Amino acid sequence: LLKAVEARQQQIEEINLKAKTALNDALAKQNLYDKKILEFEKGRAELLKKVQTEADTLQKTLLKEVMKASDEARRKMKTSLLKEKKTADAEIEQMILSEFKSLANKAFKELAGTNLQTQIASVFAEKLLKIPHKDSLSQESLRFGAVLEMAQKEKIPPVLEKALSELLPQTKIKTKQNPDLICGFILRIHEKEISWNLSKFLNDFSAELEKTIKEE
Repeated sequence: LLKAVEARQQQIEEINLKAKTALNDALAKQNLYDKKILEFEKGRAELLKKVQTEADTLQKTLLKEVMKASDEARRKMKTSLLKEKKTADAEIEQMILSEFKSLANKAFKELAGTNLQTQIASVFAEKLLKIPHKDSLSQESLRFGAVLEMAQKEKIPPVLEKALSELLPQTKIKTKQNPDLICGFILRIHEKEISWNLSKFLNDFSAELEKTIKEE
């Protein structure tokens, strides 16, 4: 009976030993599992942090690129608008000047009657007689000739014809019609030009008007 009890006691001890060994193995495996879980969570946190940092950097880079593209688009649009404005301003300027010249030209032509032509001829004649170095001008006209341009195809007004005969006594003066003069005369001798006409007045006034418009 004692042997049977001892054998049974030994079996129980062996079972307890195996149970202890199994428990220790289980605890060791649990510790290892917990350690791996901690390492995984740590790695996961580091990965998430790295991804977040890269995402923030990428977001900043994209935002910077978008702002750069936006600024460039704004600059191009501003440049385009300025060009369009300059073009529009230039077209308006040209339209105003063209309209002014057209109206002024029409008005001058309506005014350019016989009386006005005679008055301009008288003023031009006085201007010719006051020219300095008449002798050298007369010699030049003999060498190269002289042309008198007039707005209308007509005879030289007497008062102007007399002044020309005094200024260029030995020169036969040719006449030429120049409708652009509106009313008035241009005397050409080689490279010299002496004029008195409404066209010059209109051009000078137009240039002054154009300068005023641009300054505004």
